[in-house]
Amino acid sequence: MNHRITKQLVCVLMVLCLCLSLPLFAGQAHADSQQALLVLVDKAAMGSGADKLVAADKAVIDRVLGDTTVCPETTELLKGDGVVEAELSFTGWGVRALTTLSDGSKVPVSGHAVLERRGEYLFGGESKFLLYGFQEENGKTRFYSSYSVPKFDFLIGRMVGNTTIFIQDKFYTVDENGYLDMDNPQDRDADEKLWARYWRADLCDGLPPKMQMTWNASLCVEHAFDWDHPTYHVDSTETEQGYNTFVCPRCGGWETIKLPLKGAK
Repeated sequence: MNHRITKQLVCVLMVLCLCLSLPLFAGQAHADSQQALLVLVDKAAMGSGADKLVAADKAVIDRVLGDTTVCPETTELLKGDGVVEAELSFTGWGVRALTTLSDGSKVPVSGHAVLERRGEYLFGGESKFLLYGFQEENGKTRFYSSYSVPKFDFLIGRMVGNTTIFIQDKFYTVDENGYLDMDNPQDRDADEKLWARYWRADLCDGLPPKMQMTWNASLCVEHAFDWDHPTYHVDSTETEQGYNTFVCPRCGGWETIKLPLKGAK
């Protein structure tokens, strides 16, 4: 009798642990309201609204510099003028950085940006969207990753720095500030071992030089998943697990949760 009670208590505890852990599984895309976005605004591209910009709080800048890997050049620029706080805006056409002006209005801005604990990004062009691939800055060239490669710590849209990258069958050396020499790339044979790493990552020809993206899941700090209504659902069978897939309507990021086998207790 005591043995049966013990087994029942163990089962109850296991169920409670499972229930408590479910938010953690879903929480791979949890919110982070303290994640700041700082933009070094290109005032020339902004036009008449430049005089209404609100400078970023120094305490926020110091915090970002303390917990984000930023290149030396950007570190110095963040200590100067023209730095504003912004928020990410996800649209069906692209990702923008919106800053609040002194009159309370929100407008998209262009410029080099730092997303706290994520790295450095760039907003620009006519629509001021997040940019990818080779980009001209300060008369030099930088590369904002066109692909996410966990093995190399690359995220789509994030600036690559202080490494050697393989792009469209060519090697480029990137300095600590993210700049690379476009006129002097090296062929694949220059580094067989590094090429082999890319090959194992299914990138035989290297990273694509550009990417036409309309969203960026790696930037979304709070996915708008509707946990009560999965975007895709597959029922479990007695031998194969089904799943619920939830898609963020803002950035396209997704989360899949496997379901127990049919009849499982």
